[in-house]
Amino acid sequence: MDSQRSIVSFLRKNGNDDDMLLVVCNFTPVTYEKFQIGVPFKGKYKEIFNSDAEEFGGEGVVNPRVKQSKKEEFDEREHSITITVPPLGISVFQCTPVLEAASEKTTETKTKESKSASSKASEKKDAEVKASEEKVAEKKLEEKKLEEKATEKKPEEKKASEEKATEKKSEDNKTAVKKTVENTVAEKEKTGTKKKVTKKSVRIVF
Repeated sequence: MDSQRSIVSFLRKNGNDDDMLLVVCNFTPVTYEKFQIGVPFKGKYKEIFNSDAEEFGGEGVVNPRVKQSKKEEFDEREHSITITVPPLGISVFQCTPVLEAASEKTTETKTKESKSASSKASEKKDAEVKASEEKVAEKKLEEKKLEEKATEKKPEEKKASEEKATEKKSEDNKTAVKKTVENTVAEKEKTGTKKKVTKKSVRIVF
């Protein structure tokens, strides 16, 4: 009720929100534009009857467009709409609620799906990074094993080389000793032959 402007509004319903009607009555010869009125719920409000329409002999002060409620408290209601009230006229609006719960549920579902997709993508990326790190770790481990194996092999090769060098030196020493002995024997034989020749020669002279 707006007693100052002589406007009365009320709802007609049969228990089903889809069949609810909002009726606004103006008992003065004044047109009220941008008239705010509280509505029962969030939704769309379409004017289906206006006594000031030209077809009824009025001036055509009507609300041609569907009114979308706003979450702005008015008349002790959470939502409200702004309409044009015709002079000495009655306007009837059909109320169509927006399934806010369903909308929120859909939004929530989409959000969850988005988060799930994002989480899966993140998990996939983490798995790929982990696999890559494992491959790098395995490669490093393999390289380390090869290095250790090569390090273990080097002393053995060095030992074998030293043993081979020792054997060669020993053989060289043996060869040198053998040559020395042979030279000594040959020298002795040569010296003995000279002595024999000299003795025989002396005997001939005398």
